[in-house]
Amino acid sequence: MKTLNWISLIGLLINVGLNYQLIPLMGIKGAAIATLFTQVVVVGLQLGYIGYQFKTYPAWQLLLSLVLFSSGLYFLGSQLLEFDLDHKISFVILSFSGLIWALITRVVSVSAIYRILKFGD
Repeated sequence: MKTLNWISLIGLLINVGLNYQLIPLMGIKGAAIATLFTQVVVVGLQLGYIGYQFKTYPAWQLLLSLVLFSSGLYFLGSQLLEFDLDHKISFVILSFSGLIWALITRVVSVSAIYRILKFGD
């Protein structure tokens, strides 16, 4: 339990330090970036600790795929905002491109989609 408390303290110090630096420069976006970065570090440390304690380790390839998928979807969504499209059109574009990106990053597979469409489970 002590180790988890130390990880929380590290997260607190990182968050306060980043907020101190980023909020004056970027406002609320700086606070969001500081919080996101802090959470990534804390989760990474917690996963490492849990893996060490229980001799189990996360599926790093799946985690990397999810990070790549989320980053790509965020990037695409932010680029769509530049085009001033109707929100329904943006949704359709983001949905289809998200499906393609999920296949590329191997978050989902064609066979899994086929099984869902064929059998409904």
